[in-house]
Amino acid sequence: MKEIKTNLAVSGIVIKNDKFLLLKRVKPPFSWCPPGGRVKEHEGFIEAVEREILEEAGIKVKIIMPISVWYGQHNQADLYSVDFLCKYIDGEVTISKEHSEASWFSLIELNKLEVTHDLSTFNSAKKLFNLLN
Repeated sequence: MKEIKTNLAVSGIVIKNDKFLLLKRVKPPFSWCPPGGRVKEHEGFIEAVEREILEEAGIKVKIIMPISVWYGQHNQADLYSVDFLCKYIDGEVTISKEHSEASWFSLIELNKLEVTHDLSTFNSAKKLFNLLN
């Protein structure tokens, strides 16, 4: 059966010990990004973000809440995406073929990187995470 691509995507803003998990992309844009990807047909947002994090990073997380929504263009197509605040639960980070590296970064370290997401998303995520924990 052919998989139908939706114009919906998710990202997991994963926090562990005050650091964020980012993955280095192997395709343009060659920048750091949180794990995530397209929502499959007949798949919910929560199911999609859990699946994407497990596929791309090999870890389990607890999804806390959506923290941002954005619209943009990706590969000349409209894309709507929801970013979810996630707490690391278990597993050793192992990357998929979509990425060349994985690392945990503090907010200060994020300022020195080329990141796909706006840094305000990570600032908001950390504030919410600290407030809820």
